[in-house]
Amino acid sequence: MELNFTNTGIVLRRTALETESKIKPLTGVYDEFQKLVFMFDCSGSMASLIARSYEDQYSWTPENMADIRAKAEAAFAAKAAVEAIQDEDIRCTEMMLLGPEVFELASWCDDTGKAKPDLELQQAVIRTSKFSNFSVQVNWEKHTDVPPTRIDVVKKLAHSELAKRVAKYPKGQLTIIRFGSEAQILYEEGRDEAQLWAAVDGLNTNDGGTDILQALHAGMETCRKSPSKVGIHHFVLVTDGEWWGNLDSWIPTLKTSGVVLDYIHIGDLQPNEDIARACKETGGEYALVNSEKSLREKFVEAVSRKMLPASSK
Repeated sequence: MELNFTNTGIVLRRTALETESKIKPLTGVYDEFQKLVFMFDCSGSMASLIARSYEDQYSWTPENMADIRAKAEAAFAAKAAVEAIQDEDIRCTEMMLLGPEVFELASWCDDTGKAKPDLELQQAVIRTSKFSNFSVQVNWEKHTDVPPTRIDVVKKLAHSELAKRVAKYPKGQLTIIRFGSEAQILYEEGRDEAQLWAAVDGLNTNDGGTDILQALHAGMETCRKSPSKVGIHHFVLVTDGEWWGNLDSWIPTLKTSGVVLDYIHIGDLQPNEDIARACKETGGEYALVNSEKSLREKFVEAVSRKMLPASSK
């Protein structure tokens, strides 16, 4: 779906500066009166586990690892054989017959068909909960917690960091958007605080895809209807999905609309270079994370990022 972004630009205003800048440091005024828009990916893949840093909670015997490597390489070979079929109809039929399990295992190999390093294979088993497939046992000496899902970590972080921000800036502008194949605004400023926490609790996964363009469009629309009092619209995008859209034509509108885009990509899929480039162009940052610790660090960093007027970027 193509969305025209050129007609959704935001008319900037800085009404808060007229009364606040004389009694507060200017950077504090921008921090308080920015409009903070969270865009949380709730597609089906966000129910996957965050794998890294949990490997030692399981026992990885040489037999386990040999089995994982053999099955991954066999899946890659099966997929490659079907891809080599010349007849398109037969190839498509055989691809469907392979099933998602084969495609998943094949992704555990490099481009030559050789299984990836052991640590990456262990993380893949944890992420997809395929312990029984390879007879992987729990290491009870170290297994103190179950690796969390990506969306569970996001919800926990949202609760924690938004509580701090609401306490510090009770009149701040906040919006929460959940998205998958479509985008939905769960919360906007002016609503009761109880609705804010209900919105965070409503960040549950579904079986939809990942349409980041829909999320950005919804963010621009909510800012256009209720713009920041200092002309700064801070977007925090958290997703684990691949997206092959193009944002180059949107960047001028984002910049003139006072948008600062932060992009946190969770997991192993290829991040979108256009979104990362938009972050740089708008004064935000991009980060790739695959552990609860690194996700927490980057999320806190994004929420607490010091805001400056467009002319200072």
